[in-house]
Amino acid sequence: MSGTTNCSVITPADRVGRDYTTFIRQLDRLAHLGLIERRAGSADRRVREAVISPSGKAMNDAIDGARERLMLPPLPTSRAKTSIRSPP
Repeated sequence: MSGTTNCSVITPADRVGRDYTTFIRQLDRLAHLGLIERRAGSADRRVREAVISPSGKAMNDAIDGARERLMLPPLPTSRAKTSIRSPP
């Protein structure tokens, strides 16, 4: 839920194609690990919102950084032409 400050638990469940009733167990696990906080909704106290915690933000940033480091930069055009040759 990168980029989202807080939301109802239904929103991320819909985004990943899960029923929200089973998705709540996954949110409970994230809350247990300290990666999110669950609290009453700001607009509607009956709604439970999932809010990323500072630890969750740090974990998300670390994963994003690792993903970027694993991506290889594209070959320069001149090198690509010399590296890929058709058989004689």
